[in-house]
Amino acid sequence: IYYTARGLAVLPKWSKALGGGALAVGLVLCCRGYFSPAYQAQLGQAFFYGYEDCLKAAEAAATGDIYVTDSIEQPYISYLFWDKVPPKTYREQAVKEDAYSAFEKVVQIGRYHFTLPKDGTQLAPGSALIVTPDEAQALAGQNGTRQDFGNYVLLLTL
Repeated sequence: IYYTARGLAVLPKWSKALGGGALAVGLVLCCRGYFSPAYQAQLGQAFFYGYEDCLKAAEAAATGDIYVTDSIEQPYISYLFWDKVPPKTYREQAVKEDAYSAFEKVVQIGRYHFTLPKDGTQLAPGSALIVTPDEAQALAGQNGTRQDFGNYVLLLTL
């Protein structure tokens, strides 16, 4: 801490000697390197990068049920927020796995299923799957189309 404070105390002197512009350019370049695309890709998973766009595309394209990966922590919360689902609709349509556990696990709201179908389950034509790229590779045998949205993939069955 001492060396950091000592280094920061010298900044005003350097700013006068180098000119304020040089210091500003240096800080911008430093921040640009720190917040690079690699940094964004690393943090993208924590902020569900692409999930909202994937949900909107699935809602527009799918005529059947929509299945969302369960590798996301409580994906139904983001769905409720982005789709602006009224609380009354949530209370009426939410299907919970264990309603009496410490934390609710919502598995379905309307046509949205917040878990992937079991292995071997045949999906109806027009269904959609929102999965991670790794899960999409495992499901590559499904007959349908694929769209990539950041850290998520939309698979539409034909």
